[in-house]
Amino acid sequence: SAHSALPHGAGLVFLSHEAAAETGVHNACAALMRWSAEAGVATIVPAVDSPGEDGFHGLYCGSLPDDAILGGRLVLTTARRSNEELVAIDLDSGAVQALTP
Repeated sequence: SAHSALPHGAGLVFLSHEAAAETGVHNACAALMRWSAEAGVATIVPAVDSPGEDGFHGLYCGSLPDDAILGGRLVLTTARRSNEELVAIDLDSGAVQALTP
């Protein structure tokens, strides 16, 4: 889906493909964003230019899964090299945890 609703009407989370639009690169890294009526739009996980020390390559997915918010975390798959990786993203801190061994 294009977005996922946060519990208790706290807003929406969505993917921004602004990096792809700016560079013209097909399937560029996405940013995970949050919208709320109180705070407007904020970045949870920014687009990644190159992997950091933690090895996170960024979010490479076209949409968010339905009903994927569990206990304040969004669980989704993202492409990493030639594989799909399952990750959990803390919606408050933006911390990304790999769930795929």
